[in-house]
Formats: sequence, structure tokens, C-alpha cells
Amino acid sequence: MTQTGYSVTFDCYDRFGWEEFWCDINDTNSYDEMINDIKYAAREYGGGHIYIYDGDGELIEELNVFKRSAAIYQIDDEVSFLLDSKEYIGIIVMVDAFGTFFDNSEPYYDIRANNILYKHIPQSVIRKV
Repeated sequence: MTQTGYSVTFDCYDRFGWEEFWCDINDTNSYDEMINDIKYAAREYGGGHIYIYDGDGELIEELNVFKRSAAIYQIDDEVSFLLDSKEYIGIIVMVDAFGTFFDNSEPYYDIRANNILYKHIPQSVIRKV
């Protein structure tokens, strides 16, 4: 595949209803970079279905992207979390509301528990105390 000549549409639901977005991708370094950029944009718009077409208008890929979870905990909240099947109780000291470099699908937190700083704890394993 070449790095130019792709067009992309994605539809997503926002507070006003279903919207369709369309764009040509000609300035990315690679196909994978284009896909990552599109997934990020779709999450920001509220999730949806992504359809990727080649330069001839042929559908080459279809993706479903879910809306990014909102950060529900704040700095200084006391929480419990699971790590390696063990439960810890601690205080949130940092909120990565847009995820981390390896996963931006949900917020991550840095939590101090027992005088140890646990970094990049996903929201999905945290509970309010």
C-alpha cells in the first residue's frame, strides 16, 4: 500500500445526533499511523464506525471504535485497585485523563499506596473507597 490516496469516513454519535465525517489522508508517514490518528479522532468525537477506502473507492477496512471513558476519579481521591490479584488502597496523585502512550482507550492514574507510587493504573481496575 502506498501512503497516499486513502479516504476515510466515520460516523459517530455526539450530543446533537449522528454525524458523518469524511477526510483524505495524504500526510501521514504510514498506513498504521493513519489508522491510529483516525481511531484517536473517532474516540474524541464519541466513538463510531470507521470505513477506509483506497484510491479507487474500494472499501479496504472497517473498524468500530468506542467512545473514550471519562476520568471519574480526581487527585486526592481515596481508591482501591487490583494489581497482580492483590487489592491495594491508596490516594490518587496524578490523572492521565487521555490514557497513556500505550493505551488511550481509558484514563490511567498514578496512586500512592503504602508509601509506594504505582503508575499507570487503568480506571477499569479502580474502585472508590
